[in-house]
Amino acid sequence: MAKKNNSCSKFIKQMDWPIIIFLLFLTSFLGSLTSQHYFTQQQQLRWQKIKDLRAAEMAQIGNLEISEEILEKADLNQDQKVDHLDVAVMQEAFLNIDSDSLKADLNQDGRVDTKDYAILAHIISSQEIDNTRNEE
Repeated sequence: MAKKNNSCSKFIKQMDWPIIIFLLFLTSFLGSLTSQHYFTQQQQLRWQKIKDLRAAEMAQIGNLEISEEILEKADLNQDQKVDHLDVAVMQEAFLNIDSDSLKADLNQDGRVDTKDYAILAHIISSQEIDNTRNEE
């Protein structure tokens, strides 16, 4: 048994520890770079899907006629104007699932989703375009 310990200690003494430590460091460094690249790529793909979904929703809403009824519904905070404050109310409604959050359900499909956000964004952008035209 003493021989095995003796041969094991000789083997350990003969190992080139700086090279082994360098190789372990290099392996962990390259592994972290690879995982960081993977997660960054996945995040970019998710963001692209969200942008594509938003663009598709906006394209469908693009020719929506803005009636007085929809303007009244879109004024979520009841301050007599549709603006970024209503967007904040809608964002809060996205996170909550209760009957009070359904006031942000602009298309009346029973849920607050990207379609409702697209309607609200369309109304706000239409108002900005109208305001720009009126200033000219």
